[in-house]
Amino acid sequence: MNGFLNQVASHLLKIHSDKLSQLTLVFPNRRGGVFFTNYLNALISTPLISPAIITINELFSELSPLHVPDRLSLIFRLYEVYHKSTGSKELFDDFYFWGEMLVSDFDQVDKYLVNAHDLFTNVTDLKEIDARFSELPEDERDQLGNFWRTLSNKEKTPNQQEFVRLWEDLNGVYNQFKTSLICEGLAYEGMLYREVVDNLSKNSSLLGEEKQYVFIGFNALNRCEEELFEFLQNRGKTHFYWDFDDYYLDDQTQEAGYFLRKNLIRFPNSNYSTEFKSLTSSTKYLKIVNIASQVGQVQVAANELISLDSGRLNFDETAVVLCDEELLLPMINALPDDSNKVNITMGYPLKMTPVFSLVTQLIALQKNIRQDSGEMTFYNKDVMRVLNHQLVTDFEPLASKELINSVLKNNIIYLSEKELSRNSFFRQLFCVPQGIPGLTDYFLGIIKIIFTHWQLKNGNQNGSQGDSQTEQVFDENSSIYCEYLFQSYLAVNRLKDILVNDGARVFESDNFISKEAFFRFLIQYLSGLAIPFEGEPLEGLQIMGILETRTLDFQNLIILSVNDGIMPRISSTGSFIPYNLRKVFGLPTIEEQNAMYAYYFYRLIQRAENVTFVYDSGANGMFTGEKSRYLYQLLLESPFEIAETNFIFNVEQISVQPIQIEKSPGVMSKLNDYLNGIRPLSPSAIDKYLTCSLQFYFRYSAGLDEPEEISEEVDAKIFGLLFHDAMERIYQPFIGKIVKNEDIETILNDQEYLHEIINASFLKVYFKGIKSSEQTSLKGRNWLIFEIVKKYISQLLEVDQKRTPFEIRGLEKKVNSMIGINDLKQNVFIGGTIDRIERIDNCIYILDYKTGKTDLNFPVMMSLFDRENKTRNKAAFQTMVYSYILHKNEPEVTGIYPGIYSLRGIFEQDFDASIRSKEIGVNALEFVSVSDQFERYFRKLLEEIFNLDIPFQQTTNKESCKYCPYRQICRK
Repeated sequence: MNGFLNQVASHLLKIHSDKLSQLTLVFPNRRGGVFFTNYLNALISTPLISPAIITINELFSELSPLHVPDRLSLIFRLYEVYHKSTGSKELFDDFYFWGEMLVSDFDQVDKYLVNAHDLFTNVTDLKEIDARFSELPEDERDQLGNFWRTLSNKEKTPNQQEFVRLWEDLNGVYNQFKTSLICEGLAYEGMLYREVVDNLSKNSSLLGEEKQYVFIGFNALNRCEEELFEFLQNRGKTHFYWDFDDYYLDDQTQEAGYFLRKNLIRFPNSNYSTEFKSLTSSTKYLKIVNIASQVGQVQVAANELISLDSGRLNFDETAVVLCDEELLLPMINALPDDSNKVNITMGYPLKMTPVFSLVTQLIALQKNIRQDSGEMTFYNKDVMRVLNHQLVTDFEPLASKELINSVLKNNIIYLSEKELSRNSFFRQLFCVPQGIPGLTDYFLGIIKIIFTHWQLKNGNQNGSQGDSQTEQVFDENSSIYCEYLFQSYLAVNRLKDILVNDGARVFESDNFISKEAFFRFLIQYLSGLAIPFEGEPLEGLQIMGILETRTLDFQNLIILSVNDGIMPRISSTGSFIPYNLRKVFGLPTIEEQNAMYAYYFYRLIQRAENVTFVYDSGANGMFTGEKSRYLYQLLLESPFEIAETNFIFNVEQISVQPIQIEKSPGVMSKLNDYLNGIRPLSPSAIDKYLTCSLQFYFRYSAGLDEPEEISEEVDAKIFGLLFHDAMERIYQPFIGKIVKNEDIETILNDQEYLHEIINASFLKVYFKGIKSSEQTSLKGRNWLIFEIVKKYISQLLEVDQKRTPFEIRGLEKKVNSMIGINDLKQNVFIGGTIDRIERIDNCIYILDYKTGKTDLNFPVMMSLFDRENKTRNKAAFQTMVYSYILHKNEPEVTGIYPGIYSLRGIFEQDFDASIRSKEIGVNALEFVSVSDQFERYFRKLLEEIFNLDIPFQQTTNKESCKYCPYRQICRK
């Protein structure tokens, strides 16, 4: 392949070999100059003084004394002018977006040498239009008149009114903006271009007497560039090398040749012979691949690179072109292992990086700070997000985990600075900066700390021995993270200069924008930035955006995101100048943008031998998944034979396979603790086995605990714990004593005492011992829960009052016993906590509190052990197990009555907590009389749990899976 730049280098060397040093070669971008230099060096056999190689922007900059500051500085200076000129009270963060559009519009006005006074004038009188714009064609004067007459109607929409008001201010703002910049020796790019063109004759000496200018590979020219080209052409000081193909140049309907058809007439090609029919005359293999995934495109590219042996490539052999820059990181991560030399020539959006997500989380953290008891506190969800962020966990993995566990364990809703100050890094993260200067320093400090950390990791990696793939990936990731952080630091620091230093100077205040406005602006500003990636341009695989391909040729091309709406973009850059006015005044419109990208597309492929186009065919929202119009043009208009391939994801639902866990020695290792007396098997665990033996395995053998979560409001589980704790506190003084009617009456009449009891329970159960009165104050829904708990307790005390006198034998009492199974060859240690044990006369009552819906009846004993029974009485089963343990421990007791205090039933008249079974009639069930029957079923169940031949299996009852914490594992 003989590329364009190589041809130009050969021609220039041939005709200017003795005076190359007098040439100044001008390229559209720097990359073209770098490639050209390499081609020229390869042709030279003897030492020569190299020609000057610059970009068009650098040429204009050399011809002007003005300096172009960064974009943020320009927008701030425009805001200053706009603020003074119009008296607007608009905040800077609100102004920034459309201020950026204004700078772009002013830039184009100057680059295209438009008379700003004529453009920014509201002209509605037809005669005035004819007089002032007589040089315009009649149809364009009509367009101008129609546009302004439309806006002159008395009934304008609010948007039209605002547009007219702003438009009438723009000419003054434009002139004052330029004046203020000139005073500082500054300019935006278009202003600098115009200054150069306006003073070409006066400053012609800057162009040099002996210098010859060679313009290489240009396409769309603005008016300033045309004027400069013409000025140099008239003095015989210039040569032009245009890159094109007859395929799209000769066809008047081909938009790719739109600009070149005019340029070649006005600035003819230098006298050299190049290949103008490469597109159709050379052998090409073109392939279109569609895949219904944006990120899936990089896998297609990776497969293509493997077939090209991307580990050993010349710099101009293969390129991956990303029409969508968001695919850069996925593409880097998908590169084949042997891709040792990779050069990236494009920017990556900062908003797609971990640094940006951390900044947004820190903003949320700062916005939700609240004051409690005189100190500032942070909301737990914001704290958890920050602690879980990859940049934070990488820096402080153990401290982050410990703090997260502490917050979860103690159910802390708001955390103070003191509670979060576990190390210097956390003190930087969780502090309360003052004012805008403090906020900028806050973000700068955090980014600097993390950057230093990654720099050290990168340095340690570079200094270590070893060349494993893991080390290489680690090193690359460290470098990328360092670049993210470094560019973010520069951006925030520049923001500080503008908002703090310049803001204080101009508006005489350190806080000329509010804290909320600063946060909005910070996100807006960082969202618009791109991180520049640069590497060795003359080695290996090239990864670049479509604009970086100008003047370059590659043998193999893989072009991603060749979708309509991306290549080319659906709409032009935002502008205040309406389409009709742009058309009349010769400013670029969407048609010119499409023609420009069409040229990039066709020029790129005209000399390539193998081209793979990849597009995302998946529809998502406004994105239709349509291939680019350029691909349709190739398919329908070109003579090429193009292969089309569809990558289809098989999204058929895979049938859920039942999970079965055999009772291997490893599986039974933890369960053997129940046989060795190390820990008791609780009634709730046994009931869980009946509900689903696989759930039992996950929890008690595999040790998969349910994840802890912070409860900001009292949920059902916490409600139950609150009630249990409060009842224990109420009856604690009566353990071993007789509770009489008057005792309960005294408690019911002492509302302050009940209030203290429930408050203490909230402090222990919900607030986990927090002592701050402000943090433990009950508000909103939790205050209502407090009142409900109080109501339930009062009602239960009234029920108890009817049962007096009774003796309290135990509260939340732990009981256990060894149960022999398999003909007493094994003993199972079972035990649990009984809510309340009472004695009335010579009978023992086992009482269990249940806050949910509970049935006090069951049909037959076997039904308690029937796992297929959807209405199995779980509460009765657990209470019966407690009764069984007590009976084993105290066989002399002849009357044991299990009962359930169902809080939903205690308000019924004549409520009775006794359990009943249809087998024994309407009387309350006395356990001793049915203990033998219960024991047979119970021993059989325990034997099944520890039977090595019976695996743990999923339940067939789908209702049991609804609220199971392990349902995702089972895919139910």
